[in-house]
Amino acid sequence: MRQNLRLAVVDDHPLFREGVRLSLIENGFDVVAEGECAADAVTIAERLSPDILLLDISLPRRWIETIAPVLQAQPNAKIVMLTASEQDDDLRQALQLGVRGYILKGIGAQALATLLDHISTGNGYVEPNVCAKVLALPREQTIASLKEREQRILELLMWGFSNRKIAIKLELREKTSSII
Repeated sequence: MRQNLRLAVVDDHPLFREGVRLSLIENGFDVVAEGECAADAVTIAERLSPDILLLDISLPRRWIETIAPVLQAQPNAKIVMLTASEQDDDLRQALQLGVRGYILKGIGAQALATLLDHISTGNGYVEPNVCAKVLALPREQTIASLKEREQRILELLMWGFSNRKIAIKLELREKTSSII
C-alpha cells in the first residue's frame, strides 16, 4: 500500500465514485470506504478515521456543513474536494473551513495519485485555474501574462507552500514588500 494511506471517497455519482476508488486502489492506496452524501462523510470520519477524505462539492445535503463535523471527528484528516466546480466562492469557503486540496474532476488517475501523496505529507494543493480566480486577476490579465517570478509564486501557492517556504525557495524575505 502507498505509504499506508487510508482514503475514503464520497460522491453522489456511483459510476464516478467507483472509478475513483478503482484507480486509487490500482495506484496503491487503501480505500477504506465510499459514501454518497454528506452524512456518509461524517459517519466514515467517525468510524473509520481515513487519512484523506475525497469529497464532491455537489453532495446531497450541503457539503459546507460537513467539513466541521468531519474535522471534529477526525482532526488529522485531510479533506480534499474532488469536484467539477470552478467557482471561486466554493474554493474560498473550502479553504476557510480547512480543506487541504481542491482538485477538478478532469484530472487523470496518475496525477491524482501524485497530488494525494503531496497532500498526505501536510502540503496543500489548489487547481491553478481556480487559484487564479481567487487571486482576482483583472479580467484582461491571465496567468501567462504574469511575470516569470509572479508565475512561480502562484505555482508555489498552488502547491500549498506557506509564505515562509516561498520566501526561502525564492531567496526573498518573508515580509518583503516587493516580489517583482
